[in-house]
Amino acid sequence: MAHEGAHGVAGPFFSDLLLIFLVALVAVAACRPLRLPGTLGYFVAGAILGPTGFALVDSRENIDRVAEFGVVLLLFTLGLEFSLPRLLAMRRAVFGMGTVQVVASTALFAGPLLWWGLDVGLAVVIGGGLALSSTALVSRELTLTGQLRGRHGQQAIGILLFQDLAAVFFLILVPALAGASGEGLGTTVALLSAKGVALFAGLMLAGRWLLPPLFHEIARSRSEELFVLAALAVVLGAAWLTQAMEMSMALGGFVGGMMLGESRYRHQVEADIRPFRDVLLGVFLVSVGMMLDLSLLVSFWPRVLGFGLILMVAKLAIITAVGLAFGEPRRTALRTGIVLAQGGEFAFALLALAASYELVSPDVQAFMVAVTLVSMVLTPALVRRSGWLTDRLLGPAPAPPAPAGTAPGEAPAAPGSVLLLGFGRVGQMVGRMLEEAQVPFLALDADPNRVNDAALAGLPIRFGDARRAEILRAVGAADARLVVLAIDDRDAALRALEAVRELRPTAPVLVRTRDDRDIDAFLDAGATEVVPETFDASLMLLGHVMTLLRRPRGEVERLIARVRADRYGLLHGVIAGESGQQYAEIVQPVLLPGGAWAVGRGPEELAESLDDVTVRGVRRRSRTLRLEDVGRLQEGDIVLLLGAPPAVERMEAKLLSG
Repeated sequence: MAHEGAHGVAGPFFSDLLLIFLVALVAVAACRPLRLPGTLGYFVAGAILGPTGFALVDSRENIDRVAEFGVVLLLFTLGLEFSLPRLLAMRRAVFGMGTVQVVASTALFAGPLLWWGLDVGLAVVIGGGLALSSTALVSRELTLTGQLRGRHGQQAIGILLFQDLAAVFFLILVPALAGASGEGLGTTVALLSAKGVALFAGLMLAGRWLLPPLFHEIARSRSEELFVLAALAVVLGAAWLTQAMEMSMALGGFVGGMMLGESRYRHQVEADIRPFRDVLLGVFLVSVGMMLDLSLLVSFWPRVLGFGLILMVAKLAIITAVGLAFGEPRRTALRTGIVLAQGGEFAFALLALAASYELVSPDVQAFMVAVTLVSMVLTPALVRRSGWLTDRLLGPAPAPPAPAGTAPGEAPAAPGSVLLLGFGRVGQMVGRMLEEAQVPFLALDADPNRVNDAALAGLPIRFGDARRAEILRAVGAADARLVVLAIDDRDAALRALEAVRELRPTAPVLVRTRDDRDIDAFLDAGATEVVPETFDASLMLLGHVMTLLRRPRGEVERLIARVRADRYGLLHGVIAGESGQQYAEIVQPVLLPGGAWAVGRGPEELAESLDDVTVRGVRRRSRTLRLEDVGRLQEGDIVLLLGAPPAVERMEAKLLSG
């Protein structure tokens, strides 16, 4: 009997989940040839499967629980990037800009609702719901497009974090308005705030003192299974604690990520969690699409579209004004406004809760959900084109475009440059040697984290898939003097070589491989030279590069001898990217926000804290300077740290929070 009951519950749920995956697979795949964001495919799949579409999904409540776990995992991976020192350094964006934006937006949207005759409390709840943006959607798009570490990306995440805190207040306000709470609202908020502070402090202490030795022992066991289980346990445990204390599970996921954000294991944890996150986040986007009332959209689409655009323009104006009021540059403030102009998933929760207490009629709820969904559907395109829109509204930037979110075609390599396809360890070594020899080059890589970190470090790099001929054409491959292929994946490298040969049949192409097994395959595909990978192979590859560039042999030999005499110091360190691979030494660019401890301090004060870390240089206004030449560090400086990952992470925390 128990078996039959379990089968009766699980059967429809798993069939619904399978149906979601199949329809989403088709919809997302259909977006690729149309060059539409994959997020739009998830929304379409949800609309097809939802109650106003073909009504094919019955287990809606279970699907929503799975989808919520996807949001928790997304916030967890964001928390890995925002350790406590970085969050403290961003306090102006979180508690300053975030507070002003939520209050101003709530007031603006509540005003018309009061004019229409709604109760003050209800107008504040609905206005607050519209004031909140989509943490899940914006975070996902910023990560996918490589904009997360750009200045506007950092400001957007800071505001979103405060919005998640504000959502808790609004969720408390609804039952209080309905008379469902026996305590006063002020007492409830104060109690919840005390719980939140205690929980945050407890989790951060656990992250600092308990988790590192636990993960150290798991890492020593070399068991990938244990590592993944431990990471998932941390996520679920933090989310469960926040839910038990009547706060957002997503907020718990973020704090759980921060617990590991300062550890040496965060890159591996992120790599292990990513497959779960991406799949479950897709379920979340489908569940959002299910909320769309297609009959309402068909009947009142001009009104829904009009209100959706009004919502986005109003939020864009408010967030831009807040950014300007807090001293942000015009381009950063406007781009942050574009990224956060939509409504968010918390609006759905607030409207559903208000409807359950009969504070909102079903018609009003359906209409507001449709308006919010319209703004969310437009968000992926806005985030991806935020730089282009900013240029159209304010004119082209006087300086080179910010690295985050720059499309490959916006800045091709100068004719006669060397094109590096793949910017992992070997690609970076070749790039540094070319830079040392003052040979112009441009790198192309498909790892968004690596692209943004390398661009912050001042390296000429663009994001893109080297296997696609149109992207190679956009970055100037047709005019490149020489192409160096340093892509790890054999099949991807062969396809990239074929794409290069399609554009330049006679261009010299040097290919790096892990060993000598694939030499014949690359030579048959048109490679000029194939160099198997070893540490010293980078220098041999450089010799080929310089020879084909007709540099004097003596100059090349002196350069290689200088590197060897320095014990390969120029080649030490690598920008890690998001693969989770562990390196003995890494190069970590650290952007100094206005509240960072290091701002205003000189080389002597920093030297006392360096220990086993070397400052490779300081990027200031597109120039790389030696530490001793910069005077005092300024807001916006990018400090390039070189050393072992634990030492670099400690020094990053020191620079940000002291």
